[in-house]
Amino acid sequence: MSAYLQFDTKRLQLMAACGMPPEDVLVATTRSAAELMGLEDELGTIEPAKRADVVAYQDGGRALRRVGRQ
Repeated sequence: MSAYLQFDTKRLQLMAACGMPPEDVLVATTRSAAELMGLEDELGTIEPAKRADVVAYQDGGRALRRVGRQ
């Protein structure tokens, strides 16, 4: 795992551990991050003509809910 990915994973864990709902963790790390960088026209949400990497959870997002308890 790269150093950046380790940092990013830790950041998500801290957000969840501090009580941020999983849905808000997702928004903070996608749409809000794109807006802060001025890239909201290119990425941050799943829309036509935007670049995106997509992660799909077969368990309905329960894995995201567990991120704060690892």
